[in-house]
Order: sequence, then C-alpha cells, then structure tokens
Amino acid sequence: MRKNIDESIVIISEEGSTDNTRDVLLNYAENYPRVKLLLKEKNTYPSRTIRIADGRNEILNYIRDNKRCKFFEYLVFLDLDAVNNNSTIANTFHHAIDTMNKNGDLIAIFPVSIPPFMYYDYWALKMEPNFLENFIHDCSYKSTRMKKAMMETIVVDAAEKNKLIIVESAFNGAGLYRVNQVIKSNALYDGVTCEHLFFNIYLNHYYPDKFMAIHPLWKCDEWKS
Repeated sequence: MRKNIDESIVIISEEGSTDNTRDVLLNYAENYPRVKLLLKEKNTYPSRTIRIADGRNEILNYIRDNKRCKFFEYLVFLDLDAVNNNSTIANTFHHAIDTMNKNGDLIAIFPVSIPPFMYYDYWALKMEPNFLENFIHDCSYKSTRMKKAMMETIVVDAAEKNKLIIVESAFNGAGLYRVNQVIKSNALYDGVTCEHLFFNIYLNHYYPDKFMAIHPLWKCDEWKS
C-alpha cells in the first residue's frame, strides 16, 4: 500500500498471543523503525469483539496523543488475517485512495471480496434499503444465503456501473478513514456487538454532511469460515 502514499507509520496492537506472533512482530519492529507496537501481556476480556475493540481503541488513543499523527491525511484499519494475507488488498488500494482524494465529502471507504464480487462482513454492514438495514449486527450471527445473494447483486451492479455503494457502516477486512476527522470526533470502538458498527455510526452522526461507501474495485481476498 505504501507505493500509493508518501509517508506512513504502522501501528500494531497485540494482546496475549499463544503462538509466536509477538516474536515475529518484535523482529519486524526492529527492522522497520516506522512500526509501533502496542503490546499487552494477556487477554484482558473474554469476548473476542471486546478484545478487538479494546485493541483498536488503543491505536486511536496513540494517534490522538501523538502530535505527529495529525499531519497524516489517512488512517487505514486493517485486519491481520486470511483476507489480507495476499497482495490483493494492496494492489487495488489505489482505487480507494484516488476516490477519497477526489471526494472531500467521503469520510470512509471499504473493500469488497474476491472471488467472486461479494461482501462477507455483514455484521459490520448497515445500509439502505430496509431489507439490509434490519440485519442482525452481531459477530456470532451466521449470514443466510439470501443476504449473501442480495449483497452480491448490489456489488456486481456497482462494479458494472463503476459507482460506490453508500453505507452507514461497513468494514470487510479494511477501512480507509480521514485521520483528522477521526481524531476530532473522538469516536471509539465498542465490542458489545460488531465493533465497527458503533465506530462508524458515531462518525456518521458526528459528520451528518459526510458519507461512507464500499468501493467495488478495492478488493480483499475471500473470507472463509
């Protein structure tokens, strides 16, 4: 992704891994001075979504306390799992950056998945029309075939027409935000349901004249349960 931006720092939150993740991160940080590690010794919360929200909030607090961060234009939240193991997310990132640069009213943008054109993160999704608006936003909720079929139709149509999909909340493995608008809003994550939902809805209410969208050409790899 760095080929699309002039300067960056990488902030990674890690909490009580039971494998060698921490050793890998420490070695990575030693070789790349722009990497900042936020480490905890053990899992603080039993709930997965609350742990993730806590880690993302640590990153947000670091950004707000670090005066250097306000000089950056964008903030990318990125899941470090299978959907981003390959280069897909990075190779298509220029679509997200170009669109954000051209539209000052766009506060956040999110990817779709391949193959095929789809969107898997229904727990973070909130959008019109009402047949998608009323989905249960809970990370333990299993998506139905009907939900997947509806969203796939929307994504394919958007890709064919080269248009954005307007949402109130989304994620799908990554999210590109305007960093100073995030800092100013004091928005935080809440892991009671899907952590992204609370964060995105807060930003929408704080900036009622801005909007969020899914970009049909910014892609991550397919998520598999």
